[in-house]
Amino acid sequence: MPETYSAAFTDLEAIRNIAETHGFCLIKNVFSPEEIHRLSEGLANDHAAFGGALPEIMSCPSLRWAALDKRILSVARTLLPEPLYYYGESHLDFENEIGPRTLNPFSKPHIDARGSRDSLKPFWSSETDALFRGYRFAIYLQDYKNWSGGLLVADGSHKESLERLGIGAPAPATTLALKIGAHTFNISQPETPLYIIPSEPGDLVVWNLRTLHSAGARRLAAKPDLAMLPVFEDEIAKAIPNAFLPQPGPRNAIFFDYGTGAEEVDLYIKYRSLQVDQDRLVQTKDWSYDEPAVQDLLEAENINVRFDPIIASLCVQIDMLKNEGAEESVIAKVRSRLFPLLKQHKEFSPYFSLFSAQTFDDMAREDEGAAANYAIDSVIAQNNAA
Repeated sequence: MPETYSAAFTDLEAIRNIAETHGFCLIKNVFSPEEIHRLSEGLANDHAAFGGALPEIMSCPSLRWAALDKRILSVARTLLPEPLYYYGESHLDFENEIGPRTLNPFSKPHIDARGSRDSLKPFWSSETDALFRGYRFAIYLQDYKNWSGGLLVADGSHKESLERLGIGAPAPATTLALKIGAHTFNISQPETPLYIIPSEPGDLVVWNLRTLHSAGARRLAAKPDLAMLPVFEDEIAKAIPNAFLPQPGPRNAIFFDYGTGAEEVDLYIKYRSLQVDQDRLVQTKDWSYDEPAVQDLLEAENINVRFDPIIASLCVQIDMLKNEGAEESVIAKVRSRLFPLLKQHKEFSPYFSLFSAQTFDDMAREDEGAAANYAIDSVIAQNNAA
């Protein structure tokens, strides 16, 4: 394993240098075996408690401790300037046994960072050398050093142009003639080097939200350190089904983001929040990181919060209730949860505002119901346009 990609969790300066240089870092031995067992049990317990559809991590009583762990937060504050923000962007994978989540991960290479001053849809790209000020944190509960299923990343891609990465135009590539038994495969390799992160239980993986990556990388039995694009993995697997090492077990993992109060993070939050449809309503129905007890935990760690995804979902829910002719008492119950979030809402940029905070405040002094309806209408309009 290249030492340049890995650091001890006590060496914060090395973590910063690696992440800023390469776009990712493997941080070794952050969690003890007992803590990994606790996380494994927590995933199973909360998976059962929420009926098989896990919400974001702060809404999971058995798991939120991991995202609030002081070791994690020290890494987050090393990578990101203050103030630190949580905005509901997390994902939890759990299966009792190898199934669809394990066998069909999101293997398309992609970057997460989105948004520009003209549109929320384009991938984010800086005109300077500035780094995107948001990172994803991942805790994998399986051994992906010695087996297939780990994270594929493109070294330095967080600083590369979209064209060079092949997003919007073909990327320059070299061709590798790979011989396996009687078969020869012509594998196109991008100029930006690919790497399968060899994480083991107890490790923490972090990557910049602008880094090109994909899930579920497969390791060749004959050349386990050779990383390639998923399309070529598929080609080889079709011709030689047992060419790759198997998965070590169910793909159980924990993902969550932290960012700072920067324009690009604001655009990303809005991009992720303003896509509310029926599926999104189902996904967010158990989100509760706006509850006072959870807000107290976040405040105790000096973590600021954006509630955009909850606000957007509640606004769409109220709009649907109105269209269905629901009783005012039902609508009022949802509005009573929404209104405090509208009062707290602050954005980092003037682009694609969910609503005008000044207009909302002015109206709220006269009529809280009218202010809430104004904000709801504004969010619905933005959601429909997104």
